[in-house]
Amino acid sequence: MQVSIEIATWTQNNHGLFDYESSDLKVSKMMVQNSVYLILNSIIFVYVANRGCG
Repeated sequence: MQVSIEIATWTQNNHGLFDYESSDLKVSKMMVQNSVYLILNSIIFVYVANRGCG
C-alpha cells in the first residue's frame, strides 16, 4: 500500500520566522510505501524543519 502525505507550512519572512499572517503556504509532499519509510521520512522532516528555525 502506498500513501501520499502533504505537509503545509507557512512561509518564512525576511527574519527567518514563520509568517503566520501570510496566506502563502509551502507545501511538501511525500510518498510512503510502509511504516518504516514513514518513520524515516518523519525523522528527516523534523531534522530539516528544526535546522530552518534556528
